[in-house]
Amino acid sequence: MKSKLLYSTTKSLVITLTISLGLAIIPSYRQTVLAQLENYQEQNNEVNSFYGENPFGNFNPSDLIHRATTGPSRSMQDFNNDSQDNIQREASEFKRQREALFSSQSASPTQPKDTQD
Repeated sequence: MKSKLLYSTTKSLVITLTISLGLAIIPSYRQTVLAQLENYQEQNNEVNSFYGENPFGNFNPSDLIHRATTGPSRSMQDFNNDSQDNIQREASEFKRQREALFSSQSASPTQPKDTQD
């Protein structure tokens, strides 16, 4: 009877100590894990091997294909018209810049420097 009482008391004490230690360790373990997770998130400089590194943000090939197939469709005539408009606009801008450059050069001619022998 005495050994049963000693066994149950010891068992209760071991269980109580185990639970107490477990409850005392959990908060510090949780803080350690959270600190490591925050540190990992701050230092995560890994490059995705599938998508690579993109300086323009997140690039997703699946999203690109989805947008290409579901986006507004244009006919070949619309594409050709837009291309011709862009070419004409850029050619006009180039001519305007060239004329401005020529007119500024002709307005202020450079004077030759005197050379002495």
